[in-house]
Amino acid sequence: RVLEVGEHHVTGEFLLSRDAPGQQWPADAGLRITYEVGPRALIITSEVFAGDDRDLPFGLGFHPYFRVPGPFDRWRLQCDASATWPLAQMVPTGDVIAVPARLDFRNPRHLRDDHLDDVLTGLPATDAMAPRAALMCEQSALTVSSDPTFREYVVFTPASRDAVAIEPYTCTTDAVHLSARSVDGGWRVLPARQTTLATWRVDIS
Repeated sequence: RVLEVGEHHVTGEFLLSRDAPGQQWPADAGLRITYEVGPRALIITSEVFAGDDRDLPFGLGFHPYFRVPGPFDRWRLQCDASATWPLAQMVPTGDVIAVPARLDFRNPRHLRDDHLDDVLTGLPATDAMAPRAALMCEQSALTVSSDPTFREYVVFTPASRDAVAIEPYTCTTDAVHLSARSVDGGWRVLPARQTTLATWRVDIS
């Protein structure tokens, strides 16, 4: 449901009850998201809150697809990640390795024919909002920044070759099962009655 609409922002809320028919989540939960439009920017702030009587296990991820007009091979991708989660049948194995050459975007480079569907990690430490990834060509750049809550980035190129997804995550995919194996995949547990905030943004230049 929509909670608030302003001149430059909108806030929505999703509530989840463990007692709802067919629901298998272990705790009551809520998510509020505010989308704010600034000068050549979009800022997304999320508020996750736990119910009154049980701790809330969760992970949070976003799936923005950025359309890239013109020839695909004129665009370059940059991402600060120094490591990746190897996948088996698109599920992380639990290992973390240094990015191979194919996934090393610390220096911007053209995508060309590469197909990406990978989970990157190993971002430089920061205690504030920081630029993490970018798409750029000769005329413009799109920069994705996030606060330290987002420790993984999924990068994806659809078969249409007209977009690049740069997706900030608080955890790797399948983190709940990795946690059961004592692997730190970023799976979090929010104490009952507590709230946590996470913010990321997109800037165009």
